[in-house]
Amino acid sequence: LAAPGVWPGSTYAQVKPGVSSILLLQDRKVAAVGTTPASIAAPVQGDTAILRSVTVDAKKYYSMFLAGDSLARDLVVVEDKLENLDTLTYALRFANMVVISPAQSVRLFSRREGKDIFTNIAYKQVTDFVKLKYDLTTDTLDVFAGTTRLYSLNASPKGRGRMYTVYSQGKTGVRTPAVNFYTNR
Repeated sequence: LAAPGVWPGSTYAQVKPGVSSILLLQDRKVAAVGTTPASIAAPVQGDTAILRSVTVDAKKYYSMFLAGDSLARDLVVVEDKLENLDTLTYALRFANMVVISPAQSVRLFSRREGKDIFTNIAYKQVTDFVKLKYDLTTDTLDVFAGTTRLYSLNASPKGRGRMYTVYSQGKTGVRTPAVNFYTNR
């Protein structure tokens, strides 16, 4: 399956409509030795991160997010409702994949707009896309829990007529939580 990337470097994978098994494996890097380059080793028992059956419909696009820690991994599947945008707009959505506290939600604030783009986004929730006016001014997107800024995305995405998913990732003490984005269209 395609991984987050820069448009148009990564494309959607094509799978048959209906039920598909999605198997995510932990990669095991093998260090370079002499002239042999580093590589990814073949999976061994215990490498399975998650195995889920996912139902997909014909002529639709989906994003999948791995959420949770090694004891409680989950696969969040959301349909990408893509549309053709004019060159005066672009679109964002937000996927919150970081647990702040059991019941706390986050909000995504645009410094350029001077307002929240999304509010009350719970853990493992993905918003719908919202259209924003294209502007040459660079924006910074901040993720807040209450009044505390958790992390920021400087120089946020804003290509004319493009659609982006902004997502939070990481876990305190393991991989520092951060916010990033990928291009959907």
